Amino acid sequence: MKEKEKRNGYAVNFFISGALKEQLEELARRQERTLADVIRLALRTAVPVLRGMWEAEDRLVADWAARIAAGSVTPKVLRAATELSSRDGDRRGRDS
Repeated sequence: MKEKEKRNGYAVNFFISGALKEQLEELARRQERTLADVIRLALRTAVPVLRGMWEAEDRLVADWAARIAAGSVTPKVLRAATELSSRDGDRRGRDS
């Protein structure tokens, strides 16, 4: 396997939900591609998107921290932002 890894990359094993697997298989069937091709493309596409989202999130947090430190954010505004963030957090982590 090591010689094959040198030529073709690395094998990664992970678990996904049945619903997500069905969605990926349906995409593969419709596009006449292998499931592996669809997963590789999804990962290649997702990595730059995730990087951009997390960089934007880091900038947003830094901006909020600077505003709070400067005293330009009122407790009411901070409370509202925290409530919105916690509601959004309820939707995170779902893979279907």
